[in-house]
Amino acid sequence: MNDCNRPCRPDETPNPTRLLGLALERGTLEGAVERIVADVERGAKRRYAFVNAHGYNVMWGSASYREALESADALFPDGTGVRWAARW
Repeated sequence: MNDCNRPCRPDETPNPTRLLGLALERGTLEGAVERIVADVERGAKRRYAFVNAHGYNVMWGSASYREALESADALFPDGTGVRWAARW
């Protein structure tokens, strides 16, 4: 399966990577937008979230925020630092 190191097509399922306990989708911002738009056009009801370094800091002090991130249908990295860390 494609790891979406290029824009993901809506019919592809990127392989998530784990970073500090969260499963982050791989790919580009453009791929994330394509995926979200395709779901909206199909009428699919999904919850997406984007997490950055501050979000990780908040998550450690808030169980409800962590649960919200973990329950998203897809969680995308937001920011260069999170994207770089997810590569390791």
